[in-house]
Amino acid sequence: MPSHLPPLHLLLTGPGRIGAGLAPLLRADGHTLRILTRADYGDFADPAFDPRTAVDALPEAPAPDAILHLAGLFQIGPAADPDRLLRANALGPIALAQALHARFPRAHHILFLDAREVYTPVSRKVN
Repeated sequence: MPSHLPPLHLLLTGPGRIGAGLAPLLRADGHTLRILTRADYGDFADPAFDPRTAVDALPEAPAPDAILHLAGLFQIGPAADPDRLLRANALGPIALAQALHARFPRAHHILFLDAREVYTPVSRKVN
């Protein structure tokens, strides 16, 4: 289905299953994409995660009209690590969004589609 939007410059982070299916559709609709992977910005679940280095290395032009964050970590069973899930699915993506907004303040929208898991209660301190 053709889009009724003018062609946009989009920054896509976390091109896993959703991004792999969405990217060709966006390109076919006339949008340009810049794609960042975990190799570019690091591991959200790492306690030392800081996306600013990767974000600061992005070229200024073209600045994205919108940012689509499509990454997330999914763990089930007794091996699930609540601290890792909190960092990967909440704290890390928030840090990435803040760094992207600081670098590209004119990006009109940030679409944030992350994993559905964050189990650590707000009152619990994260390591």
